Amino acid sequence: MGYPKEIRYESPLRHFHPGMAPELIQKVVEQTKMFMIDENIIQILYPEDLVEDIHTVNVDNYTYRLDFKYKNEQCVLWECYFPEVPWNRENFFKNKRFANGKRIEMPGNLVIEYPKLS
Repeated sequence: MGYPKEIRYESPLRHFHPGMAPELIQKVVEQTKMFMIDENIIQILYPEDLVEDIHTVNVDNYTYRLDFKYKNEQCVLWECYFPEVPWNRENFFKNKRFANGKRIEMPGNLVIEYPKLS
């Protein structure tokens, strides 16, 4: 598995019939790209004019989620993004890797680095 590589993610579009999602969500999904820079580093490129902040969420000690806070919008559950990261999620949470993530934030670009396994 070579790095860096673009990764897929489950987006809020899953809640809507094709073409029926609000324009804001369609635009954010179209303009958002996620990458694994290394096995412990995720990069999210997003439209800075539409997204105010991104929160990392430990849903249940197994599921890794990113919550996008849209600018001037309250979309509640429509903000949940689930990146397809190749981590062993159970160990990722139990060995406290998730809790020790370091963020590098720039407009339209968020990089989160977690401790390496070794």
